[in-house]
Amino acid sequence: MITFFKKYFSGILAILIFFSIIINILIDKNKQKLLEKAYTIKGILIEKYPEGKNPTGTFEFHLKNKKIQFDYIGDFSFLKIGDTVLIEYAKDDPTVAKVKDRYYMKKYNYLKTK
Repeated sequence: MITFFKKYFSGILAILIFFSIIINILIDKNKQKLLEKAYTIKGILIEKYPEGKNPTGTFEFHLKNKKIQFDYIGDFSFLKIGDTVLIEYAKDDPTVAKVKDRYYMKKYNYLKTK
């Protein structure tokens, strides 16, 4: 049995990687389908990770007295912790969300000074 795994390890590994890619594609398509019926709400940046290949920000918004947090990949280096962004979340599952307008705070400050 062990010699079977040693002999076919690379083939088994390739099949597992293939299926994990297919599953991730299906999950992403499901999230996009959920976001077709989406609402917009204001949220805040609570953490940012600018290092590495995929800079990420952690965002938070409140919905029906429930705090929802999610991570979103993107360049948020110009934002400070606590800045407001516009978030789009799925009607059926509010934990599926994305940042709709990362420049919301800049636009608000610009209009406020005029």
